[in-house]
Amino acid sequence: MLEVTGLARSPSFYQQALLLAPDPQGCAQGPPVMEFFGENHGRYGHRRIHTELIQHGWMIAVQPAG
Repeated sequence: MLEVTGLARSPSFYQQALLLAPDPQGCAQGPPVMEFFGENHGRYGHRRIHTELIQHGWMIAVQPAG
């Protein structure tokens, strides 16, 4: 596939290594987005999911004050 697209091999290996590496922030599971989505029967959109994450202590896309 890389030959067809003309892309180098090294970025592909780099991205693959990133996916297999442990989370640098030490969070094994990541934010419980699918948990919130499932608990609400798939009716929550990105705004409500964001609000749930903030209420549960996650710092997701927080804009600085000022």
